[in-house]
Amino acid sequence: PEEAAMVSGAAFVVKSKNLGYSVLLFCGMCAFAILLLHMRRKWMGAELGGPAAPKYACAVSFVFYWCLFVAMVSWRVIRWEVSQTAENLTDIGGVAVWLEGILVHGLGIISFLVCTVVTLVLTRRHRVLKRHRPS
Repeated sequence: PEEAAMVSGAAFVVKSKNLGYSVLLFCGMCAFAILLLHMRRKWMGAELGGPAAPKYACAVSFVFYWCLFVAMVSWRVIRWEVSQTAENLTDIGGVAVWLEGILVHGLGIISFLVCTVVTLVLTRRHRVLKRHRPS
């Protein structure tokens, strides 16, 4: 591209137009994954093993986090050019892109939080049931 023409000799140019968004989203999802592992260790004494229901809920949550990350970053990359050309919110295209972004990210965040809460509830419930079992 234009940047490579400014450098003499061989140049490998990568535009970072979506890198900041991807890194921020990745760090956020990693923080929630570490939170889940921490709560599992604190409440159950197990990080990846343990009883079946919390173990599978945590595994499904991790896979869901990855799928959600790929979907949201892919949406951002695909819609990047459209959002750059439709930055003016006074035209219909700009409003449509803006509303689509709110919808995609809103649904992503809601489903992400539901998945995390369900996993934490199953983990916490197992701890409570384990404590009240007669020995």
